[in-house]
Amino acid sequence: MRRIINFLIVACLIFIYGCMQTSGKAPAIINIDYAFDHVGKMNLSEVADSVYYVHLVTPDSIILNNSIKYERSGSYLFVLDQVVNAIYKFDLTGKYVKTLTSNGEGPGEVKKIVDFTVDDSNLYVLDPSLKKVQIINYLQDTLLREFTTETQPISIKKISDRLLLFIPTKGKGIDELPHLMTYDLTGKVMNKLRLDETNEQNRLSRSTIQKWGKDNVIFWVEGQNKVFETSDSLDIKVRYTIESTVLSDAKALFSDNTSPSYYNKIVLIDDIIETKDFIFISAVKDRHHKTIAYNKKDKTCKNVEFNLNFIDHAFINDIDGGIPFWPSKIMDNGEMSAYFPAFRFKAIWASDQLGSTQPFNNKRLPADNKLFSSLPDESNPVLMFVKPKT
Repeated sequence: MRRIINFLIVACLIFIYGCMQTSGKAPAIINIDYAFDHVGKMNLSEVADSVYYVHLVTPDSIILNNSIKYERSGSYLFVLDQVVNAIYKFDLTGKYVKTLTSNGEGPGEVKKIVDFTVDDSNLYVLDPSLKKVQIINYLQDTLLREFTTETQPISIKKISDRLLLFIPTKGKGIDELPHLMTYDLTGKVMNKLRLDETNEQNRLSRSTIQKWGKDNVIFWVEGQNKVFETSDSLDIKVRYTIESTVLSDAKALFSDNTSPSYYNKIVLIDDIIETKDFIFISAVKDRHHKTIAYNKKDKTCKNVEFNLNFIDHAFINDIDGGIPFWPSKIMDNGEMSAYFPAFRFKAIWASDQLGSTQPFNNKRLPADNKLFSSLPDESNPVLMFVKPKT
């Protein structure tokens, strides 16, 4: 009897350990064909715990354009306006605090910012036109240092105590350059890597580069339709592959001889965002937008629809009964986000279709907020943040 009991205890421990290892684990292959034929609605509460909104308020001398990038760290939001080439610091209520960058080509100045990343105290600004990285302490609003890069990267992430830079894979004079490089915080090159390309048309996608935990980054290579994971050591591994019978062929996709009718037959992936339990894929099939939610736990996927005049595909926002949500980016802190020009936010909010959305807590949190009811059409964008389930 004692042997039987001991055996059962060991078996249970093995089973529990196995579940812990596989729950939420990224699959080796995701076939998205099934999702195209299985369209359905999904509630935001299935993938997230909470929602909050931030309307960016600036002085009259600053009007944000719609071409922005943004990150959050601690008590601050940071917004890059790519049109005017400036990074602004806001508090979490959306109130403008300070402009952190200066335009120019001299020391302490930037000419064309393409990306930035943040940690607990510093802002890391990437300007490929000057081959420059700036490190700004945003708590003290001071430039700590800047250094020159060997190449012209398109994206920057901080992992551990290194800066990981992504370099375009195609272009005049750069065919032999590395695709990824790591620098220490003084500007010393630590590692370089050129991806093993079986197809010359493979290219890094600037849209899907996200942090995964503190020490890793996930990125997607167009043409291979693979998502890779790496650390500051640049030890690359394939995280998963996206498959479809009509997925685009990279060589044909980027060929000058490709017939226009080819684009009516294929799937083009726009973006991939991953959380602990889900992978969200934005794609185009037959020239129509598709949004696929893949559940890593039960390995199911569906094409998520909303059917609002303004939004065809999104989660029903049953958390606060407000704006339907589909992630357009994932923050370095793991929050998902989307941003809306003021006029579009107001139009969606005023839609009669939202009135039928019943939040699970029976409260429409922003509904009575005067900020949203009195928001001018020409005002700055509204940011929507969603905290994934933990």
